[in-house]
Amino acid sequence: MKSRSFVLQACAVGVVTAALLLTACGGLGSGYSYPYYPPYQPSHSSGSASDSSGSSSSTPESSSSESSSEEPSSPASSEPPAPSEPELTPEQRLALYRSEVLQLLNTGRTVPFSAPASALSDAAQTRAEELQQTGRLSHKRPNGKDYTSLLPGSNLPGFVSKELYASGQATPAEFVSHLKTRRSGVDWETVLDTQYTQIGIGYAVDADGVPYWELLLLNG
Repeated sequence: MKSRSFVLQACAVGVVTAALLLTACGGLGSGYSYPYYPPYQPSHSSGSASDSSGSSSSTPESSSSESSSEEPSSPASSEPPAPSEPELTPEQRLALYRSEVLQLLNTGRTVPFSAPASALSDAAQTRAEELQQTGRLSHKRPNGKDYTSLLPGSNLPGFVSKELYASGQATPAEFVSHLKTRRSGVDWETVLDTQYTQIGIGYAVDADGVPYWELLLLNG
């Protein structure tokens, strides 16, 4: 009996010893905890964004993210274009320029010129076209006659007339400004002379776009 008891005690001591050894090694069965090791991630030399610690993280590309970064296109303007001024016919331009020249000349006169008579206006327009055709400023007409040959009553006693002309001025204002300074103001003094009460105004443009201006002044 003593030997059997000794055997049982020895077995019990062995069991306890084995249990202590297993406990020191981390426990038994499902209670054992394995250390965690992160999965291996290979590094890439391009296509990644690096943070300040030196680790890299790749961001998957997507067409939606690229399209959202583009600037939205601005819609086409819906405002209609500003209407352009209609081009004047030669007749309309002549009438407009005659009116503007007359108004500018009368601003300096004590007795304004009356509206040009049709016969005097026709004569002034003929002279402007003759100057434009010859390209030469002269009181002589292309046929060699004096400009007065166009004026009715030029052979009557007491008839007094004056012809003033210029070329190259683009507008009525430029033409009148030229008259004020031409020949040290002599032409402008003629315009202001009250003995001239009638006026004819002509305007023509040559093939190169050079304008020619004509004034015919008559006494009353």
